Amino acid sequence: MNYRTLGKTGWQVSEVGYGMWGMGAWTGSDDETSRRALQRAVDRGCNFFDTAWAYGEGKSEVLLGELVRANPGFRLYTATKVPPKNRKWPSEVEIPVGEKGKRLFFLGNVHGWASHDPGTGPWGAVAEYVIHYADGKTQTAPLITGRTADEWALPPEASEVFAGLKGQPWHLNVLGVKLRPTPVKKIIFRDLGTPAAPVLAGVTLEK
Repeated sequence: MNYRTLGKTGWQVSEVGYGMWGMGAWTGSDDETSRRALQRAVDRGCNFFDTAWAYGEGKSEVLLGELVRANPGFRLYTATKVPPKNRKWPSEVEIPVGEKGKRLFFLGNVHGWASHDPGTGPWGAVAEYVIHYADGKTQTAPLITGRTADEWALPPEASEVFAGLKGQPWHLNVLGVKLRPTPVKKIIFRDLGTPAAPVLAGVTLEK
């Protein structure tokens, strides 16, 4: 197994992670088979596991807890998602920046999209990234399901756009946006109210 340092944490995380959605929420999943598969992953050097409360309303996290207790000498790292108490996700998220940079890279997770979902607006977007600059000007980049770099010809200009990972029907959309030579005050990620259930998974500023 190969490992990489996770950001500034210093954690050595396996390049191969284990997604636990299937064992928590899919019809026909078998707990004993799941336990053997998880232990096999640890035995092969995997130490990074992705889970969420929604994966069986905590079931996948129960299985992960068992795995942690069964391997006290092996440090395991977990990525999890916790819903709001009222189960209603905000439709808009504001992220303060206060820095100047060359480009912003957005990682958008589109969960519920299907090919027949129309999206909204002139580009059929399911969400949008609004970049607010210190001089009061804004720049908007739409999150369009399944689009690749060659298809981003319409303004506003974006570069290096591609579906990073694909599932059925979810995918991760990676979007790089060239910035103006002005400090970025904040970023607003806005869900445009389509069935796609878009989630902002991460933002990186290239200086």
